[in-house]
Amino acid sequence: MGDLVLAEEEVGPVMRKLEEGDISVTALHNHLAMESPRVMYMHINAHGDPNKIASAIRAAFALTKTPMGVPAPASDNTPFDLDTTTIAKTLGTPG
Repeated sequence: MGDLVLAEEEVGPVMRKLEEGDISVTALHNHLAMESPRVMYMHINAHGDPNKIASAIRAAFALTKTPMGVPAPASDNTPFDLDTTTIAKTLGTPG
């Protein structure tokens, strides 16, 4: 099971590619009215060989503008000061 977030024009090609790979589209909807660009949410489901499923999903993603490369490292890894001990005492529980 999974969810894809797609531009409206990506829906048709992605849906066809997923169905070719035996992946079911279980729902397609939007969350907002009149947004621009139009964003659609596609729920998918598949059973079977995980490599075959992953390959089919990757082939579908290849039809989108979704970046598939490795994300760039964070530009700022500066630690921030957070007093977790006081937070845990205030909440009455650690974590």
